[in-house]
Amino acid sequence: MQSTSYLYLSDDDRFVDRDLSWLSFNERVLQEAQDERNPLLERLSFLAIYSSNLDEFYRVRVAALRNLVRSDASISTKFGQSPAELLRALNRIVHAQQEAYGHTIRTVIRPQLEALGIRFLREDAIRDQDHSWLHERYRNDIRPRLKPALLTADSETPFLKNRALYLVCELRQEGQVRAYGLVNVPSPPLPRFLSNERAKHVTYIDDVIRAHGADVFPEYDVGPFYSVKLSRDAELYVDEDSPEPLVQQVNDSLVRRETGAPSRFLYDTRMPASMLEALAQRFQLSDDDLMPGGRYHNLHDYFGFPDFNLVEHRFHPHPPHAHPLTAASDLFAAIRERDHLIQFPYQSYAPVTRFLETAADDPDCTEIRVTLYRVASNSAVTRALIRAAKAGKKVTVFIEVKARFDEAPNIHWGRELQEAGAHVLYSIRNLKVHAKLAQVVRETEQGTERLTYVSTGNFNEKTSRVYTDLGVFTAGATIGHDVETLFLHLAGTLDDPTFESLLVAPFTLRSGFENLIDREISHAKAGRHAAIRIKLNSLEDPRMIEKLYAASQAGVHIELILRGICCLRPNQPGLSETITVRSIVDRYLEHWRAFRFHNDGHPELYISSADWMTRNLSRRIEVGLPILDPTIASTISRLLDMQWADTAKARELDRYLTNTYCRPDGPSYRSQYEEYIWAGERSGATSEAV
Repeated sequence: MQSTSYLYLSDDDRFVDRDLSWLSFNERVLQEAQDERNPLLERLSFLAIYSSNLDEFYRVRVAALRNLVRSDASISTKFGQSPAELLRALNRIVHAQQEAYGHTIRTVIRPQLEALGIRFLREDAIRDQDHSWLHERYRNDIRPRLKPALLTADSETPFLKNRALYLVCELRQEGQVRAYGLVNVPSPPLPRFLSNERAKHVTYIDDVIRAHGADVFPEYDVGPFYSVKLSRDAELYVDEDSPEPLVQQVNDSLVRRETGAPSRFLYDTRMPASMLEALAQRFQLSDDDLMPGGRYHNLHDYFGFPDFNLVEHRFHPHPPHAHPLTAASDLFAAIRERDHLIQFPYQSYAPVTRFLETAADDPDCTEIRVTLYRVASNSAVTRALIRAAKAGKKVTVFIEVKARFDEAPNIHWGRELQEAGAHVLYSIRNLKVHAKLAQVVRETEQGTERLTYVSTGNFNEKTSRVYTDLGVFTAGATIGHDVETLFLHLAGTLDDPTFESLLVAPFTLRSGFENLIDREISHAKAGRHAAIRIKLNSLEDPRMIEKLYAASQAGVHIELILRGICCLRPNQPGLSETITVRSIVDRYLEHWRAFRFHNDGHPELYISSADWMTRNLSRRIEVGLPILDPTIASTISRLLDMQWADTAKARELDRYLTNTYCRPDGPSYRSQYEEYIWAGERSGATSEAV
């Protein structure tokens, strides 16, 4: 598809608005759904990811803009537009993307599924043919969960649940429209798709309801059903200065989230204008709330599309390679001997859980410290911590209860850990703790030993299979002392921490990276080769962007690998001519952050939990880890080179945000697959699964 974001940028703009840039990222996800090189069922998954991303975007970013519009139209956004102007631009871009989305489903994906023998049953086929299995599912499972409502002049207005699916129809008597009918689509709890595996028949639960409209509203002649969905503001709006405990505030806000202000009312464009007008009036929706859509909403449900055992239309399995630490007879001795790098999802997560489980059973272990931001629902990490606490170890766990959409599970795990005897610390006011740290403290005959794990990714076994991340195990004394210092600060016993080796936000991370850039500028001005290569999820902070602009103007060669938001404008004459930006969207979600500074031939490397966004650098606890081990530094450097060499899934982002694939003549190079092969070689395993 052709990018639309560039329509809203002029050559005079110094920055790209972050929301426009985010839509450019989601466009790259949509490109993967359109990419014929991806297996068919995986392309459905990319459609689901696009839909899920967009839903969160409206619940968070657009909801915030809507609040600005409601409060004061004179307020400007960070990069100068009025909220109303930006909101209209975003909606126009989304509308164009959704047109492409619908076209992809209708004219490409569905015909190819039908060519495989998969037949979609709509309501006319369900009514006109004998599909007793669907009628039975309707009677037994669907009908008992339906809550039909009449919308008349004197009826009470029903509450539309956040993100829930509804169908609306005209109800006639004697040829006249007497009311509108509204009925919920009960998915969840029911699956969105019902399928007959033998016949390869599949239908949306929506269409089963449509086929039984006369049963839903038996006293009326029922017109066509049109789908609608309301997304609500997902912000928690906790008062950081309130004396009320933050955990209680978050719990209360989770309830209010489901009744938040509208951020998007998605409707079927075939709906009569009179019906849309009546619904907008009934539910007190403004024109800016209304977003045209297709026949079906909540298409993130494609994650649950039946695959009819067509495994050849999925990605070939990439089972994670066993990391050498997995087989180490003495895990702690192996870490003491040298630092170890672990690379997800290409290597197994087992060493991380084993690290905590070994500590729980180790008689010399006296304390375990961990930060938790997002954990798996059935978490081996938290089970190991609970076991350690019950074994009498001092277990200190910092849990971030403001991790968006993970607040409730984090509060749950906090309670479980407290009941087991762990010392649980919760969110710091006005900060989020996003650092990924674990530390085991041992008392031996040789003295106190601190074994530390620092990662770019969460302690989450589930996401470790689909997010690319890096983690480092080290027994280094300086790193261990810095991590202990940070935990003392998190516990409130050290107000003004200092760090010898780590870069820590909001204290030294920003200034540390600025100093490293300044050093490259000095090299360039002295006529020496100066270069920076950075891999991030997002680049938004104006100060860091200005620092990169200054480096470019000094002659520093800068290469940025950015998965998502990029507010910097690359290759802009007189501003950023030496800056090139590429983005990789592929099978796995690129999540690790790494930084390489050339330093006149003596490169320094860091990995970090932090993106270069203002929130990460100024309003979060984040950690940047210097890579001191030469072997690990060489490995990360090569991984950065492999990413930059990608000619299969990399796009080059120009100053207008157009998403152009990097496809020069010659063989295709797919970095994620090459990284998987190389991870197997480093693990001593074969790569036959590719």
